[in-house]
Amino acid sequence: MIAFTGGLIGDKIYQENYKGDFSGKPVFLGTSDPDPQVSVERVRDTAGILTKMNAQVAKKIYKKMGHTINKDEIDEANRILQ
Repeated sequence: MIAFTGGLIGDKIYQENYKGDFSGKPVFLGTSDPDPQVSVERVRDTAGILTKMNAQVAKKIYKKMGHTINKDEIDEANRILQ
């Protein structure tokens, strides 16, 4: 799974809604600090839930990038997909 500015959606995270097992699959979450759409806290909480679901989570927080993606994130995505 690859998420650029990724975070679980909703007014708050209801942990009981997230069950299952990623079986060690890689997950990449990239975001900006700050991001006007998704808070860094939400991305961190999302990473925690996915980790509990046995995902191998890589999370990168880029300073003042805004709500966009960058080449480093694309490189991470390509690495996971190979």
